[in-house]
Amino acid sequence: MRKNAMMIIMLALAAPAFLSGCGLARSKEISAATAPAQLAQFRDKDLCNPHVDETAVVLKERAARGLGDCTVEHVQCVRTGFAPGTDGYLRCRSSIEQRKAAQAVQSSAEAERWAQIGAMGQQMMQPPAAVPVAPSPAIRQPLVCNHYRNQTICQ
Repeated sequence: MRKNAMMIIMLALAAPAFLSGCGLARSKEISAATAPAQLAQFRDKDLCNPHVDETAVVLKERAARGLGDCTVEHVQCVRTGFAPGTDGYLRCRSSIEQRKAAQAVQSSAEAERWAQIGAMGQQMMQPPAAVPVAPSPAIRQPLVCNHYRNQTICQ
């Protein structure tokens, strides 16, 4: 039982490394292609892999498939109906970039706000400053009086 559990854990840990190796091998195969016909078997996702060298053949195949620069923004604008290079396409890309910039500013402001809240929390966790205590008045000792003949001396 324990041996089977260890085998499952080892397979689970090895699977991502194995699969990423397959992706890298596929990327090298795509980068080595010398004719568009060699790229027909690959998916759009494979052609847009960041590990694929942007050779002339790869760029030509991306253009033929309408993949453009393989960004999410390009795909979104093309799916909306804008052809690459048109004014509508450029406006679409620009509005997406403006939205992303506004979100970045907003998340930056939110991060700063959370940092301020964290700093306030740290201040609240500090022990309070010691309150200075006024010295107590001297305690008076009771007077002791001694009587000598006709004289009384008190100290």
